[in-house]
Amino acid sequence: MTSSDLLDIRGLSKSFGGLEAVKNVHFTCSAGETLGIIGPNGAGKTTVFNLITGFVTPTRGQVFLDGEDITGRKASYVANLGISRTFQGIRLFREMTVWENVWLAQNERARYLRVFPFLRSVNEAEFHDEIEQLLSDFHLLQKRDHQAGELAFGDMRRLEICRALATRPKLLLLDEPASGLTPVETHQLIDDLQRLKRKLPELGIAIIEHDMHVALGLSDKMVVLNFGQLLATGSPSEIRKDSKVIEAYLGSAAEAVDA
Repeated sequence: MTSSDLLDIRGLSKSFGGLEAVKNVHFTCSAGETLGIIGPNGAGKTTVFNLITGFVTPTRGQVFLDGEDITGRKASYVANLGISRTFQGIRLFREMTVWENVWLAQNERARYLRVFPFLRSVNEAEFHDEIEQLLSDFHLLQKRDHQAGELAFGDMRRLEICRALATRPKLLLLDEPASGLTPVETHQLIDDLQRLKRKLPELGIAIIEHDMHVALGLSDKMVVLNFGQLLATGSPSEIRKDSKVIEAYLGSAAEAVDA
């Protein structure tokens, strides 16, 4: 681990019964870096996210955030330290409005206002402006009063990212954010995330993605998993040319991206 490492994964392993879903995985992600995590279905990618965020306890190995060992800590503790995430299966409060979903995600600050309503006028303007900016950045401001469950699928994906960002994380974990999006929506997502990186230059991002144009286009560094093990680590250009990666996963996709 170096002084610039925001996230440091050391020998991370997880067994479910006799199945070792993740085996001795190690990588780092620095502040301001976007780490792409790719691999075939069943490679252990989402399990790694679950281990980082406290949804699952590792069998072996350690997870460090900003030098603090957070291995096996509860998800709420990890979130309060500055890790926020989205999920493959969208998780929204569907009967609440777009605005309410983001407001609730402000965690302790929102709870503070609910406990001490007489302080609402002191902080309401700040919260209002923050939510408005997030929704504007992800093209949802005009839908602020819509119920989340009535949104188009692509808007739901964007809302989940807004909600994750509302916690002001140090590290943002995105689990297949382009899944189910149209080509136009995918292109917009890439633009939005590139703009986010410029706006928040200290934010670390780790992204699981099957769409190689998204993963290669956004990542500063990439990790490739296969059968729960680390297959390769490197820059996008190095990963495109890695024979082990091409054989196990990329194949013609790598050639298409190079074309």
